[in-house]
Amino acid sequence: GTTGDANTFVGAFAGEEVSTGGSNTAIGYNAGGGASSSASTAGNNTSIGHSALEAVEDGHSNSAIGKNTLLSTTSGDSNTAVGFAALQNNSTADGNTAVGGFAMQVNTTGADSVAMGYQALDANTTGSQNTAIGHGALSANIDDSGSTALGYRALYNSNYTTSATTIYNVALGFQAGYSVSTGTSNVIIGGNAGQAGTALTTGDSNVLIGRDAQPGAADAANRIVLGRNVQGNADDSFVIGNGSTDSAIAFGAT
Repeated sequence: GTTGDANTFVGAFAGEEVSTGGSNTAIGYNAGGGASSSASTAGNNTSIGHSALEAVEDGHSNSAIGKNTLLSTTSGDSNTAVGFAALQNNSTADGNTAVGGFAMQVNTTGADSVAMGYQALDANTTGSQNTAIGHGALSANIDDSGSTALGYRALYNSNYTTSATTIYNVALGFQAGYSVSTGTSNVIIGGNAGQAGTALTTGDSNVLIGRDAQPGAADAANRIVLGRNVQGNADDSFVIGNGSTDSAIAFGAT
């Protein structure tokens, strides 16, 4: 039982292990600390759904809506999970928002990320400060930080596998930057931008803007490509135009 104030527990074992924590709302089987071994101080949490926030111990100000949301969270604070298994494995991380089935499902300690859409950031474990909005956005990311993907499967394959680092990729549009794997510091805007033609995979520091804007090489670097279906010409150059009608200018040219 609990001696905490202003708690509402509805459902078998809901809030069962909460003792002194207050201002909790738990609705559903095992919700809100029902399966925790030490949920004494958890407070200001809202959990709705089977096993939502079931393991919480001293985590505060979390919101979990849906079966298995924030299932493993013990001491994480200020997380929001909506949708089946959203942030399911989150343990001690703070400040994440995951909306959509399996969004950030396996995240453990990665913090301060936003994932909205089915399977957005679904492989992420320790990466932080990422923003993924759209079905499968940043799906392959595991431990990298600092990327922004907006659109269906934008930056889908991004995963700098050698070590956790800050990536600084930005992709906006349907499958924008879909094949980028270890490339960093790229800005990719437009439907299939960076994916059309020879897809960008390992290249760094490119700016590709326009539907089907093409880097021209998988490892392109420092290329600026502007226009629909325009292809990059060479590293350290700027190409602008529309399809086959374009102009290429090398950096530093006069």
